[in-house]
Amino acid sequence: MTVSNGKKIWTYDERANVVHVENATGKALDFIEALKLYDVKHQLGSEEIAGRDCYVIELKSKSGLGTGKRWIDKQ
Repeated sequence: MTVSNGKKIWTYDERANVVHVENATGKALDFIEALKLYDVKHQLGSEEIAGRDCYVIELKSKSGLGTGKRWIDKQ
């Protein structure tokens, strides 16, 4: 799972039970990089996160390691 507030990016690796934190400055929120590793399976709907309306999409690992979700701000 990856979460960002535009200044920091938090990535949780469930298998290793580790959270990585890095500065988001100058990054395209890592979504473009995620698309190199995952295929968009389908849109799951919409959710509100921290008062922001977001699209929720499901991603499928190209290497067969599983699926994940991304929340994309509608703005």
